[in-house]
Amino acid sequence: MPKNPNTALAPLLREAGMSNSDLARAVNQLGSRQNCRFRYDRTAVAHWLGGSRPRRPVPDLVAQILSMSLGRIVTPAETGLLAGDTAQRPPHPASADRALRELGAAENDPQQRGALLHLPWSASSCTGGSAPGGPAGTAEVGVGPRPLRGVDHEVLSLYGTQFNTLFEARGSGAARTALRAFVTVDAVSYLTSQASAAQRQSVQLSVARLALLLASATFDAHHLGLAQRYHRAGLALAREADDVNLQAIILRTMSNQARTIGFLADARELAEAAARLRRQLPSATRAFLLSGSAAIHAAEGDERRSLACLDEADHFVQAATAAASDPYAAYSRAAFEHQRGEVLALLRHHEPAVAAFSASLERRPDEHHRTRAITTCLKAMTQLRMGHLEAACTSLRETLHERAQVDSPRLEHLLHTLHQEVRPYRRHPQVSALLQQHGPHPHTGASAPTAYPVLPSQSSATTRRDARAAARVCPGSGATT
Repeated sequence: MPKNPNTALAPLLREAGMSNSDLARAVNQLGSRQNCRFRYDRTAVAHWLGGSRPRRPVPDLVAQILSMSLGRIVTPAETGLLAGDTAQRPPHPASADRALRELGAAENDPQQRGALLHLPWSASSCTGGSAPGGPAGTAEVGVGPRPLRGVDHEVLSLYGTQFNTLFEARGSGAARTALRAFVTVDAVSYLTSQASAAQRQSVQLSVARLALLLASATFDAHHLGLAQRYHRAGLALAREADDVNLQAIILRTMSNQARTIGFLADARELAEAAARLRRQLPSATRAFLLSGSAAIHAAEGDERRSLACLDEADHFVQAATAAASDPYAAYSRAAFEHQRGEVLALLRHHEPAVAAFSASLERRPDEHHRTRAITTCLKAMTQLRMGHLEAACTSLRETLHERAQVDSPRLEHLLHTLHQEVRPYRRHPQVSALLQQHGPHPHTGASAPTAYPVLPSQSSATTRRDARAAARVCPGSGATT
C-alpha cells in the first residue's frame, strides 16, 4: 500500500534551513546523548518525507531539534512523523494519583523499566498537567476505605523533609529509589482516603511537593523524559490543590532543567507560563522565577534583560521573610548566588561569576554535599576559562572531596566536562595529580555519563541566534537554584 508523503516535515526543514543529512546527524547526536543509539543518514530522512513513520522516540527527538532550531515549540504531531491513529487520538485523561501509580509500577516492571528510564525530554505539552497521557483529571479522593488521620499529614511532611535532606546531601543515587517507592505507593494511597475538602487539599499539596522532589532526583539521575512525567504529575496535583505558588515553582524548575539540557524554546515557554502567575506570589517565589528568566535571557545572549531580571530577583530575595529552611516558601541566598554565578558565567562575566559561586558556598550548609559539589565544579570551570589554573585546581580538589560523599550522574557529567577542559594542561603537576584522582565514581565504579547535551552549534541545523545561544549554555549545571 503506497504511503502518503509527509507534507508537514518538509516545510519545517526548509524553515529551519536543514538538509536531510543535517536532520539525520542531529537525531543521531541528540539520541546518543539521551541514551538512544541511532545511525540514521539522509536516506532515512528521505523515507520519512516519503511517508515512513519512525518509532518513538524519534518523532520526539525531531520535534525537539526543530524547536531548538526555530526558537519555538514544535510538537511531535506537527512533524507528521506520528502514526495516524497516534497523532489523531485524543489524550486519555488520567488523574495525577493514577499517573504516579502507573509510573511507579512501570519502574518496577523489568519489561517496562528500560524504556521508561530512557524516555527523551518531549516538547509536547510542556506545561501540561499530567504524566503520561495528557491533562489530568480529578483525583479519586474522599472515597477510600479509611479516613485520613492527622498522623498521615505528619508522615508526609516528615518524609518530605527527610528525603530532601538526603537528596541534597548524597544525590539521587542515595535517595531516588526509596523516594519513588514512597511517593508512588504510600503517598498516593493517602489521596484516596476519606477526607474533608480541606484535608484533601492539604494532602494533594504534600504529595505534589514529593512529586516535585522525585522529579528533581530523577533528572539528577539523567532520566530526562521520566523526570518530565513526574513533574507533570506534581503540577497536576498542585493545580487540583489550587496552590498557585507550587505551580509556579514546578514550572520554573522544569524551565531551568530544559535550559540546562539546551532546550531554550521549552525553557522559555515554561518560564512564561510561570510568569503569568507572578502577581499572586510571595517575594521568594518571584525571585526564584526572575532568576530563572535571567538565565534564559543570558543563554539567548540578551545581556540587558538578563541583568535586569537578576537585579529585580535580588530585590525580592532581600524582601523575602520566609525561613530559609523551607524550600517551598523560601529562596535562600545560597541558591540565589549560585544562580547569579550561572547567569554571569553565561554572559562571560567570569570574575563576578566566581565571586557569586564563592558567596553561595559560604552560605550553603556543609552537609549539602551534592549542591556544594556542583557549585564548586562550576566555579572551577569558570576559573579555568579565566586562565586561573591554580585556582581552578584548588576548586577541582574541593569538588573531588565532596564527590566522595555523593552519588549524582549530574555531578559526574560536570566533572567529565571539567576533566576534558583541563586536559590541555595535563603536564602541570597539580593537573596531572588531579586527573589521576578523577577516576570512576567511588561508589558505583561507573564512568562519567554523556548527559545534559547541547547540540553542536556548528551544525547548519541551528540558526545564527540559536548557535550563539547554544554556545552560551552551561552544559549540565542546573543545580537546585
